[in-house]
Amino acid sequence: MISRIAPILGAFWLTAVSAVSQSPARLEVLFLGDARGHEPIERYRVLKQALGPQGFNLTFVEDLSAITRQNLDLYDALIVYANHESDPVPTAILPWVRDGGALVALHSACGNFHPSPEWFALVGGRFKSHEGHDFSPQTVDANHPITKDLPLLKCWDETYQHSDLSADRHLLQVRAPMNQGEKDPEPWTWTRTEGKGRVFYTASGHDLRCWQETAYQELVKRGIVWAIGDSKAKAFARLELPKLVVEVPIVADRTHPQIPMMPLQKPLTAAESALHTQVPAGTKLVLFACEPMVKNPIAIDWDERGRAWVVESFGYPNNVPDQPGSGQDTIKILEDVDGDGKADRVTVFAEGLRHCTTTAFVKGGVVATDGRDIVYLRDA
Repeated sequence: MISRIAPILGAFWLTAVSAVSQSPARLEVLFLGDARGHEPIERYRVLKQALGPQGFNLTFVEDLSAITRQNLDLYDALIVYANHESDPVPTAILPWVRDGGALVALHSACGNFHPSPEWFALVGGRFKSHEGHDFSPQTVDANHPITKDLPLLKCWDETYQHSDLSADRHLLQVRAPMNQGEKDPEPWTWTRTEGKGRVFYTASGHDLRCWQETAYQELVKRGIVWAIGDSKAKAFARLELPKLVVEVPIVADRTHPQIPMMPLQKPLTAAESALHTQVPAGTKLVLFACEPMVKNPIAIDWDERGRAWVVESFGYPNNVPDQPGSGQDTIKILEDVDGDGKADRVTVFAEGLRHCTTTAFVKGGVVATDGRDIVYLRDA
């Protein structure tokens, strides 16, 4: 079932419902946050920027009603970083983990869902108290795939103390005593299994001082890859992603040469773009059109005949002439004639437009922007 269409680097992609694939693919990670003190949405954005180019699709959710078994089954891993303290744990989480799901519990996750002691048993411990200091967690198992050659993390963080620690945890890191009354190292990062599933927990991660450290991002990344299990991890390791290269392009005859050019990513092919593109979990991309049929698409609309009207923009933000008819922008009509979901006919409807950014259908044609003007273009 086709669900949506979007322009990506000169190509149109349809998203369609897809069955779960065993071949190498991007990992789907659901990030459960809230709108409370730890600002999970900001941490999510940092992690998405860091791990997205490495093949991780992150999706943010706050509403606990979205944590259903049907939804969880669309994802490879669930990150919990929130303060849902007074809420009961969603009933779908525990059986999902036991059936092979991957739980990545970060920092405040050990203080969630107080009405549900089974949550703390799943995580492996419960938040007790904290102070705050600059420190580095100390690795106690340097041969585990999560901690082997792990970069040293040093930053200010809350010095969590835990209670109700389960006996079946595999300890990876500890925190040296530094809080008042502490004598022994505090368990800090660990793993455990729950049925067929795996759980990763670290107490690190109070604010951006930690989340912006590449060492922390690497720790979370490894925690996710370990938690999804060996089979999925091996498949994910075979995923080959095109390298993203950023450069400052050289543009001749710029309208505003006094404004520095911003760094831009070098373009990829349509197939390469798809490998770096996130769509809703449970869907896949199907190519509708790409170069040379369409170039630089800036706007798309669909008419009553199912045709895609595409604005190609070449002048913006440079070389936008004042004289009507002297621009570089074009409006094309793309059609899927044989019904296979791919465009196979293209018609140039209008050209010579200046900084055309959009069209709107009216009887007999379209209204379009043309530089400073708004024009009506009739379909003759």
